[in-house]
Amino acid sequence: MEDWTAEKARQKDIDARWTKKNDETHYGCKDHVKADAATKLITFFKVTDASVPDSNMLDQLINDEDKVVFADSAYHSKVQLERMAAAGIKK
Repeated sequence: MEDWTAEKARQKDIDARWTKKNDETHYGCKDHVKADAATKLITFFKVTDASVPDSNMLDQLINDEDKVVFADSAYHSKVQLERMAAAGIKK
């Protein structure tokens, strides 16, 4: 990055990363969003680079007050499902 011109540096997202999914290469960031099911309002969000696995973010999105979680299958792992069950959270 130090050898980039000012014009080139303005065009690059230095926080984004490359990742590969299903033989497709992607560059960018991901939004991980928690919304209230009743009000549809966003209550928490976290932006990560594209290389961060979704399942790594679930612990940051849920808390002790959550009773039910509706999440994409990418957020589910065996460990996460066991943690939610132990905390009394329905999937």
